[in-house]
Amino acid sequence: MKYILLVVAALLFVSCEKVVTGSGKVISAADGKPLDYARVYWTNYSRVSVETDSMGNFTIGDTIKCINCPDFELICKRQGYETKYEDFTNKSGEDLNHLLIKMTPSQNKKGEREVKETYWENSLKSLAALISLINLFTLVMMTQAKLKHKTIWLLALLFLSVTIKYNYYNEDIQFLLLSFFIQIRASPIGWYLYYIPLPALVFWSYYFFKRKKGEDLLLNLRRKNTYKEG
Repeated sequence: MKYILLVVAALLFVSCEKVVTGSGKVISAADGKPLDYARVYWTNYSRVSVETDSMGNFTIGDTIKCINCPDFELICKRQGYETKYEDFTNKSGEDLNHLLIKMTPSQNKKGEREVKETYWENSLKSLAALISLINLFTLVMMTQAKLKHKTIWLLALLFLSVTIKYNYYNEDIQFLLLSFFIQIRASPIGWYLYYIPLPALVFWSYYFFKRKKGEDLLLNLRRKNTYKEG
């Protein structure tokens, strides 16, 4: 029962809500004039995008559920201008209401940087569903295994998967050491995401190591199955 309560508590923690919003203006870096009909995207929260009005103004944000809430990074696109990436994560309060994005006129007609995933990159991101199944299976096995400090093992599995983020606009790489064990494939604009189920890998490495030494951590589970079959 305590393990079920632990999972329920984790799910409730994930459902925490936070309001994130920002507003500002998009202008031309050449003459400072406001740019209308520019499309502003919240890069790592791809459900949200807005267009600027006739004065170049925009407001973007949402109420989100998260453990690690996404950074406030914006990408702005407009025909005739270079795609612009801006990171406003460190801004807060009134500063988020006075954002300024300066777009440089493009040398080509569209001015949009087209970035397409390779087959290998797309395949790696699609592994998120498989990783979730592995983590769920590992969670069940952990609850049945003979482990010291089992609660710590379970908490590690629930929250300590590693996420690697690669920004293909500014070539930034980030490592997030706190990720929920159910991995939902996201397709944020500007980012490639890769998930590593580190706690599950550690657990199964430890399991096979102990088994090689003659100790079966899942012996009780095997006995239960044998008893049921008998």
